[in-house]
Amino acid sequence: METTLAEFLADTRHRTAQGGQEDHTDTPVWYGANNWVVPWLVPHLSTPPWYPAHVFRATDTRLWIGPPGSGVQRHRDIQDNFSQQLFGSKHWTLVPPHYAAQLGTTEVTPFLHTTAVGEALQRGEPWPQAIPRLRFELGPDEMLFVPAGWFHATEARGTEISGSVNFFASACFGSLGVLVPKLPHLCEDAWVCGLEPGTWQDAQLKAEPGQWTHWSR
Repeated sequence: METTLAEFLADTRHRTAQGGQEDHTDTPVWYGANNWVVPWLVPHLSTPPWYPAHVFRATDTRLWIGPPGSGVQRHRDIQDNFSQQLFGSKHWTLVPPHYAAQLGTTEVTPFLHTTAVGEALQRGEPWPQAIPRLRFELGPDEMLFVPAGWFHATEARGTEISGSVNFFASACFGSLGVLVPKLPHLCEDAWVCGLEPGTWQDAQLKAEPGQWTHWSR
């Protein structure tokens, strides 16, 4: 489903003020997940200073906004990831990458793997005691670095809307064979036009008029 960002925010604020999904059982609570950053937000964001700017692409800089209770199930991204919490709070659970077999990992795309454990937890099954996990809450102005391959799940907490931006970095592509062997599509000459490495600011500024004006939810 698509809507404008303004409409999505207005709807989310209304639902949050009314107490969330409990008071709206006839309709789902939407999560504005994994959306490209709209061009007018670019001047207000700076890429993480620990990597060179050219490793952050426009299509790999994502905005996440949702009400309490919204989030993503356990998965791993095959890219280094800096998650900056803008407002509200988000609970994170992380698991080291070498527990992939125990988690029952399934490849969705070369860059995204889900886990059977996440589905089991949804069914009410307990967390496997043999698998360690890190659990903590990220608040406004705090940033989390999630190395490529680390499994994670998130959930917005508290009573306010949660908003964050993710900077996925392509700097780790050269060593990804350790996690996912045979990635020939990562060769420079195999990049899809428009998705090749380059500064995310340049890519945003080159956007066609009217591009990225709608918000998927």
